[in-house]
Amino acid sequence: MATAFMASLFVSTTLAQFPVTELTTISPLGAKQGATLEVTVGGANQERLTALEFSHEGITAKQKTVSNALLGKEQPVNNTFVVTVAANVPPGIYEARVTGLFGTSNARRFVVGQADELIDDGSNKSVSSPRALPINTVINGLVDANSIDYYQIHLGAKQRVIIDCQAQRIDSKLDGMLVLLNPQQREVARSADAIGRDPQIDFTAPSEGDYIVCVYDLIYGGGTSHFYRLVAHDQPQVDYVFPPVGKPGSNDQYTIYGRNLPNGQPVEGVAINGIPLQQVTTNIQLPAEANADNAGTQAYLATATAVVDTFEYRHANANPVQIGFATDPIVREAAENDSPAQAQTITVPCEVVGQFYPERDVDWVQFDAKQGDVYWIEVLSHRMGLESDPVMLVQQVTKNEQGEEQIKEIAAVDDPGDRNARIAQDFDTSTDDPAYRFTVPGDGQYRVMVRDQFGDGRADPRFVYRLRIRREQPGFQLVAHLQQTKVANNNQVPVYAPVVRRGGSCLVRVEVIRQDGFDGAIDLAVEGLPEGVTCKGASLSNAVNTAWLVIEAAENAKSWQGPLQIVGRAKGPEAEIVRRARYTNVVWGTANRTTDPALFRLSPTARLSVIDQHVAVGFVQVGDGNVVETSRGAKVDLPIKVTRREGFKEALSLVSTGLPGEIKPGNVAIAADKTDGTFSVVLNNNNTKPGNYTFYLRADTKQKLVRDPLAIPEAEEEAKVIAAAATQAAEGLKQATAARDQANKEMQTAANELKQSQQAKTNADNAFKTTEQAAKQAGEQLAAAQKAAEG
Repeated sequence: MATAFMASLFVSTTLAQFPVTELTTISPLGAKQGATLEVTVGGANQERLTALEFSHEGITAKQKTVSNALLGKEQPVNNTFVVTVAANVPPGIYEARVTGLFGTSNARRFVVGQADELIDDGSNKSVSSPRALPINTVINGLVDANSIDYYQIHLGAKQRVIIDCQAQRIDSKLDGMLVLLNPQQREVARSADAIGRDPQIDFTAPSEGDYIVCVYDLIYGGGTSHFYRLVAHDQPQVDYVFPPVGKPGSNDQYTIYGRNLPNGQPVEGVAINGIPLQQVTTNIQLPAEANADNAGTQAYLATATAVVDTFEYRHANANPVQIGFATDPIVREAAENDSPAQAQTITVPCEVVGQFYPERDVDWVQFDAKQGDVYWIEVLSHRMGLESDPVMLVQQVTKNEQGEEQIKEIAAVDDPGDRNARIAQDFDTSTDDPAYRFTVPGDGQYRVMVRDQFGDGRADPRFVYRLRIRREQPGFQLVAHLQQTKVANNNQVPVYAPVVRRGGSCLVRVEVIRQDGFDGAIDLAVEGLPEGVTCKGASLSNAVNTAWLVIEAAENAKSWQGPLQIVGRAKGPEAEIVRRARYTNVVWGTANRTTDPALFRLSPTARLSVIDQHVAVGFVQVGDGNVVETSRGAKVDLPIKVTRREGFKEALSLVSTGLPGEIKPGNVAIAADKTDGTFSVVLNNNNTKPGNYTFYLRADTKQKLVRDPLAIPEAEEEAKVIAAAATQAAEGLKQATAARDQANKEMQTAANELKQSQQAKTNADNAFKTTEQAAKQAGEQLAAAQKAAEG
C-alpha cells in the first residue's frame, strides 16, 4: 500500500512571533455616498502605515500629511487617512485593510450608506442627557464597560421606525441590547439577537413624544472593541427571499419579504415578533456559474456557510441577502404537509424549499424510488447562516394484504458525526444540518420528515430550509484558515494575515471538505504569486483532508501585496473539478480562549504580503521538494539542509506537524554549528492509511529583531539636518552677538559724549547765572550811586 509525503519547514521565534500588522478599529465606521472624511485606524504593529485599501475601487484613501518646517517636507500622519467615497458606490458593507512595515493587515468592515453620519461624543451616559438621534441619520458609537448609551428620537403619533444596531455585522465584539422607553421613560420594546447577535426594534409610536433608545452590551462589556452603528430609519429592509435558491443562469421569479418595501403588499399570517411583513415579487438574474466569487462582501457569513455556494442579491438598495444555487428541479413545500397523511408527493431528484414556520412546524414529503438507486438526502438551513438545528426522519412505506400502511423507520438523522467534537473549536466549519446516504432497499414509496429542534419555541419565517434529495455528486470544497502557527500557549488566538519575509516562509492551513464520498486526489496550488515567491502546493487523496501550504520568498524577493488565491483541482466523474478556496479569519483574537473566546468569520478574499525590510534568519529545506512515495513497513530518510543568515548560530529541534497519529517521526536535532541533517520516519503502524500526506517541520528559535530598519538611517539624516540648522543658528547667534556688542560700545561712547555735553551746558548755565547776578548787583550799585548823587 503506497503512501506519499510532501514535507516543508517553517521556522518561527520562541520569545515572540514575528510582528504582523493588525487592524482592530476604524473610525468612523462608515461614510455617506459622495463623502470625503478623515478616518483613523488602530491596532498592533502599525508602524509605517502607507495605505488604507477597500474592497470596492470607488472607495479610496490618501494618507494625511502635516508640514515639518524644520525638515522642510510633508510628513505622513501614521494612523490617519483622508477617505473619499464615490457617489456611485452602492450602499453596503465593504472590507478595509491597512498596509505597513509588517505587511497588509486582517480585514475590518466599513459601511457605505445613503444617510447622514454623526459620531457619538460620549456625553450621553445618563438617561437625563440623551443625544438627539434624527430619523434616517446614522450615529457611530462606542459602548463603555458597565455603561449605557442613551439617544432621544422624536416620533409622531402612528409613526413607524426601525431601530437597527449594527455590531456583529461590522466586526464588533458588542453583543448588543436595545431597549426603547416611552416619553414617561417606561419600557415599551426590547431586542437582542434579532439579526445574528445584533438587536433591532420595529416600533410604531402610539402617540407623539420623545422616546429614549438605550444601547448596551448584554454582559455590560465595553471598550474600543465594542463599537456600533445606530440608526432609526423608515427605509426598505429585506428579511428573506423565497425560494432561497435558484438554478445557475436562471432569471426566475422570487418573492421578497420585508418592511417598507417599494410597492410592497401586506402578507397575511407572516410576521416577525408580531410585526407583519410585506411582500413584492421580482425576477432575479443568477450568475451562470456557482462559485465562491458570487458570495460578495456584504453579508456577515459564519464559518459554517463555507461549503455552500451563494449569490449576493440586493433589492431596492436594502440590505443584502444570499441566494443559493440548485442543481435539481426546485419544488416549493405544500401549504398542508404537516403530517404523514398529508405528505407532499414529489419526484426525485429534486430540491424542496420550505420554512420551519409557524411554531412547531413539521413537514413531510414522499416519493417513489427504485431498488438499488442511491440518493443523498440532506437539509440545508444552518449552513445558510441560520441558528437552526434540523433533524430528519426517513421511512419506508408499504402496505399489507389488507391495504393498510406499514411504516418502517430507515434512519433518524441529526448532526453529522464530527459536529460535537468541533463545536467551539477554532475555524469551525461543521454544521447542525443532517445528511444521509440513502440506498433504496426496494421498489416503493418513501417518506421524509424535517423539523427544527429549536422550532418548538420559535415562530420566525426567516428560518427557511432546502431539502435536497439528489443523486450522488462527488466533489469537494476548500476552506483556507488564516491562523498564526506560533503562539505563546494553546489558549492564545491572535489576529493574523499571511506574511512572508525575504528568505523565509509562511503557512496556510487548507481544509478539504469532501462531499458524497469523494476520495480522489486533490492538487492544491497558489496562483498569482509574484516573482521570487513560490509554493510547491500539495496533493491530497483518500481520507486526507488537511494540507499545509508553505509559501516561500527568495532572499531577493521584492515587497508585494496582493490576493492570496488557493485553487484545488481534481478529476471528477465526468470532468475536472476546480474549486477556489474560501477563507476564514480571526475577527477578534484572545489571550485566553477559556475566559474570552475568539471570534471567527468567513471572508470573501485574503491578502498575502511579502516584506523586504526584514530577512528571515534561517531556512530549512527538507528533501528536494518532490513527493516521496513509500509503503507500510518502510523507512524514509530525507536530507535536511539549513541556510543560516545574519550570524544565526542557534541549535534547532525540528518537530513534524500535520501528520496523523499513526505516523510518528522523531524530532531532528541540528547542532548550532551544523547546516545539514536527516529526517527519518518508519511506517510501522499497520493502521496507517494509504494516501498523500503533507506536513511541515517547525523549529522554534531565538531571533534579534530590529523592528524598524529604516528608523536608524532616517534618524541619522534628520540629525544631519538638525545639526546643519544648529550650526547655522550658532553662526547667526555669533553675528548677532558681535552686532550687539558694537551697538553697546557705540551707545556707551554716545552716552559719554552726552554726559560731557551736559556738563559743558551746566558750566555755561552756571557762568551765565554768575554773570547775570553780577550784572544785577552792578545795576543795583549804579542805581544807588545815581540816587546818592541826586540827593
